[in-house]
Amino acid sequence: MDICNAWIDNREIKINAFLLRTWLNIIDRIKIPSDASFRKYERIITSSWVYILMDAPQPHEDVQPFIKIDNILLNLGLSAPKIILSDVENWFLLLEDLGNSKFNDLLIENWDLEIELYTSAVNVLIQINKDVEQYDLDFYDEQILIKEAMLMPEWYLPLFLKLDTNALENIKNEYNDIICSIISKLKLPNDVIVLRDYHVDNLLNLDDRIGIMQVWLLDFQDALMWNSAYDLVSLLQDARRDVSEETQQSMINYFLNNVNVNKDDFINDYHILGAQRNLKILGIFSRLKLRDSKEKYLSFIPRVKKYLEQDLQHPSLEQLYKFLKDKCNL
Repeated sequence: MDICNAWIDNREIKINAFLLRTWLNIIDRIKIPSDASFRKYERIITSSWVYILMDAPQPHEDVQPFIKIDNILLNLGLSAPKIILSDVENWFLLLEDLGNSKFNDLLIENWDLEIELYTSAVNVLIQINKDVEQYDLDFYDEQILIKEAMLMPEWYLPLFLKLDTNALENIKNEYNDIICSIISKLKLPNDVIVLRDYHVDNLLNLDDRIGIMQVWLLDFQDALMWNSAYDLVSLLQDARRDVSEETQQSMINYFLNNVNVNKDDFINDYHILGAQRNLKILGIFSRLKLRDSKEKYLSFIPRVKKYLEQDLQHPSLEQLYKFLKDKCNL
């Protein structure tokens, strides 16, 4: 038996041991398709209820940040999974399961729900922005933003442009300087919990709850203290679905009318972070193709480029716009 199969078999033994601790009468286990992370999920069907098993193996994953952020969100009066059982040593969590009503699936079935569902999602962000407590969480910093943005020339350019080593290195150096300059133009304080992957595929609709409790949050373990514009960018510039400029503007206005933030500073940061995020995503999706042979993400790239083009119209991004157009064919 090779090392990989031995590790998988040992992992399964540990999962079975973990599930035995629940004393549940398990009828079936159904694997849930995973996305771009190393986490794996199963739906655990018992005689009385249904649960979700999270398997978050190190060194790539860790269940402790999820536990920490989950408790913060629940204390804020938001809907997040209750943890039924945890095994931090072996990186397992058993979570409550409240169904499959993802916002994205509902929108596919009925496009007319867009404003209603997006308003609900923005209401969650408004609630988070009203929370003034400083939590013991890491902060995003300029170096992280720059490192993420550098994923574009590192992976996207080699995939889509034929450049020799010297030309690519020159582009990376010039691009790095421009990104550093743009990041320095951010104006809002880093005083808000940012979930970082806040989009309709990570939000579930709970019909039996009201208000902000109707939105069930998923995939928030990477949350940090940061800029209040970021999660709205993540929601409205969604790589997986088209969000019209009209809906984007309507939701931005709704958010700004309900939070205490300088509007001009917010719009400035919204587009800077939108550009940074979309450049990062171009790099990530290209890396998934080149490194991990996951080709499906390439189909999202035209949409990401469209959002990037919207952001680049902001005056603070003029230098980046010219560079990407002239040197990167973007």
